[in-house]
Amino acid sequence: MAENTTPTPAPGSEPAKNKRKRELLNQAQIQALTKADQICTWALKAAYAPALANREISAAFVTDLQDDIIAARQSSALAVQSTTSKQTATGGETTAQETLRKALQEVQTAAKQKYALTDRTQLRDYYVGTRIDANRPQLEQVSQAIISKLGGDTLPGITAAKITNLVGLRQAYIDADTSQGDAQSSASQTRTQLGLAVQSITKRRLTIQLAAGAEWPHTDPANATIRKAFALPANKPFNV
Repeated sequence: MAENTTPTPAPGSEPAKNKRKRELLNQAQIQALTKADQICTWALKAAYAPALANREISAAFVTDLQDDIIAARQSSALAVQSTTSKQTATGGETTAQETLRKALQEVQTAAKQKYALTDRTQLRDYYVGTRIDANRPQLEQVSQAIISKLGGDTLPGITAAKITNLVGLRQAYIDADTSQGDAQSSASQTRTQLGLAVQSITKRRLTIQLAAGAEWPHTDPANATIRKAFALPANKPFNV
């Protein structure tokens, strides 16, 4: 028998599994809205509406539910827009951070040109050798400290215009964080409101189904078609 010459993968060398991306649209919510919409359509049909009205499912009850379904679909669209805005804001913050970091590195390079061979202690005020963007507070603190230092020092190639630009880049970085926070808050709030709306819609949809189940019981085989229309089991009770 020929030997199996297929090499055994080394530990940790197996292909990484693709991470599942979070979908912009919540499929469970979409399905819940679609199902409620379908139940409302059947509930308003002339063949069934009078019987349901006798069980306190009025036309107004159903049409109000339909209006809320439309509003929820609109909220779903807003949730997607809010998520997109958050992603855009995150990208804007990353760009602002990188631009600010590069500008600060130019200042550090100029500081080394002036002080590396004469007075290295001055380099500490320019945070040379320090990871200036280790985190947001670090970058905000270091950038302000370097700007303050430049107020009483001159470096080769670092003009007043460049210092003014540096101040603007630092403010842009701070503003980008605020924009991201606002977008995050808006996305979270919209999704929370949508979740509550879907819960309310589902509860009222179930109320219609329970009324239909009582009006057209499973014990009568002739009700099978009607029960199917209302998404009820044909030959057993509808339980929630």
